[in-house]
Amino acid sequence: MSEENYCYLVALNIHGYNSLALGYLQASIKADQQLKSNIEIEAIDLCVDCYDVHQIIQFFRRKPFLIGLSCYVWNFNKMQHLARLINSLWPEAKIVLGGPEVTPHPELVFQKLPFLAAVVSGEGEETFVELIKTFLKKEPLRKVRGIAFKNGESVVVNEPRSLIEPLDKIPSPFEAGVLELKDGSTYLETYRGCTFKCAYCFEGKNYSRVRHFSLERIKRDVKLILDKGIKNFSFVDPVFNLNREHLKKMVRVLKEAGINKASLHTIEVVAENIDGDIVSLLKDASVESVETGPQAVHPHTLKNINRCFNKERFRKGVLTLKKAGIKVLCDLIIGLPGDNFYRFLASTAFVLSLAPHRIIFSTLHVLPGTPLFENKEDYKLIFDPEAPHYIWQNASFSYREIRLAEILAKSLGKEYNLD
Repeated sequence: MSEENYCYLVALNIHGYNSLALGYLQASIKADQQLKSNIEIEAIDLCVDCYDVHQIIQFFRRKPFLIGLSCYVWNFNKMQHLARLINSLWPEAKIVLGGPEVTPHPELVFQKLPFLAAVVSGEGEETFVELIKTFLKKEPLRKVRGIAFKNGESVVVNEPRSLIEPLDKIPSPFEAGVLELKDGSTYLETYRGCTFKCAYCFEGKNYSRVRHFSLERIKRDVKLILDKGIKNFSFVDPVFNLNREHLKKMVRVLKEAGINKASLHTIEVVAENIDGDIVSLLKDASVESVETGPQAVHPHTLKNINRCFNKERFRKGVLTLKKAGIKVLCDLIIGLPGDNFYRFLASTAFVLSLAPHRIIFSTLHVLPGTPLFENKEDYKLIFDPEAPHYIWQNASFSYREIRLAEILAKSLGKEYNLD
């Protein structure tokens, strides 16, 4: 393999996890007959907090032709630093960024990193394969859908790429053997998109609809994971109990794959949709713990973030889960528009009354591409323009009150979350 065609993919993840996105990209490149014989790809899949950029560079053992960086809210500051260092050391190398942090506004990314070869927007599997081929052939980038690039001083945003359908077209990273499987931190995806449109969330990535991997594909992946000896894994789906019929099909597939040999941890559910029958299905799927809202409980706040909430149904759902022995983790967000310190206290008091296994407090990230980011003036949102885009204040929640809420949450979390 010619060194001039050596490529690296870099992900910086939360501690203990591997990048599913990099797995998809590697599997897609390995499955392409043309690239398989013309490109050598190496993944550098690291913990975001464990290495500085100079240590990360030590993993680049050969001169790179192309470097792909997978960018999220939690790693983008370090990825920018890494990109600048790579460009200084190998100015001829093509640096490509992708991921939800750079997808919504590529022109802003080029303002910070004008030397980039391209920014991939949206689903990257097909786009990245085509982009590499275009680089190898030295053809113009204007024909590659789903990217942005610089032409002189101007940023050119090409036409978006159609959503991948069916999703089974994407090769399985588990079958391709490109992901390191770890007990407790292996996860997979069964569908893309989200039926909910929460104003603070980029989970749906502006996908127009939900698309599912086939049940047979899911069963193969789960069986492969279990056959490798993994005893505890999870799904990254936005909602596991998306609807009753789909959940029944999923449980059947999981049981056929041998889920009784393992357990699922911390899947996300809508608590209001939980009843005795759903809990029985979750138990059949060996679900160990679930994560759910409410994020906030005040009606005005919920309206601002386009989120549904029924207090009594939520309470009943949580209690039903607990009674069945399933651990419940409840989420609350600090700094939402419409909230203030006392409304946040009311949300906290409600969650405490349910005595969940854990309470997860987080400060609002005003993420690019979300309705809150796009309509920030409506709520007078003031936030850090740099990742991770923490809220500083809004029209109803002052800077001082947000900081007080954070102090309270940190203290309460230390006392309450003892495991």
